Amino acid sequence: MSIPYQNRTVGQLVAERPARARVFERFGIDYCCGGRVSLAEAASSLGLDPAVIERALSECDAGPENKGERDWLAASPIELIDDILARHHTYLKVELPRLDYLVHKVASVHSANHPYLKELAQVFVSLRSNMLTHLAAEEETIFPAIRKVNGNPEARRELTAHIALSTSEHDLVGAMLHRINQLTGNYSLPPDGCETFRALLHGLSVLEGDTHIHVHKENNILFPKVLAA
Repeated sequence: MSIPYQNRTVGQLVAERPARARVFERFGIDYCCGGRVSLAEAASSLGLDPAVIERALSECDAGPENKGERDWLAASPIELIDDILARHHTYLKVELPRLDYLVHKVASVHSANHPYLKELAQVFVSLRSNMLTHLAAEEETIFPAIRKVNGNPEARRELTAHIALSTSEHDLVGAMLHRINQLTGNYSLPPDGCETFRALLHGLSVLEGDTHIHVHKENNILFPKVLAA
């Protein structure tokens, strides 16, 4: 292999080429919250052959989907913050209320035949609450602190504490998304599922993918940049 994949972290691999996220999604490898482990460790924990994943990454790197990608490693923290706000925060503020409506509607109609929908609704309520609180903390505290941080040691210590808390909150959100994926059988529509059921599952799938990219940008790119400055 011309590129030594196995000994680098999965977060670093996706930071270098965002299209690699699709490969990790396909193999069920966590590159956002779990992005600090090497590819070899990630593969071993799931009982996967690292060579198979390496081949998939190599094919991805050679593919046309990499054209025109933004190199976020070369972006400034302010550029990353602006992108996260415009792309991910805006999306969540629109999508979370819509999915909240759908999950309760589907649960009220289909939970008799699919009891897991009751837990799904409960998990989603917790997820929505945690994510909205987290967005507010980023917008009101963490991001303004990053924009203003300077050589003041006290300000940097406070920011470091905020980042540690934010990272732990990412882990909680990741666990809830994983549970939603489990409950829905990787967003599989049952035979008696209606179009509203289908819309809910599609929306939850998109939410998981967007959140993975969102958390990846913060955990593996933005926060390390700030802490290393």
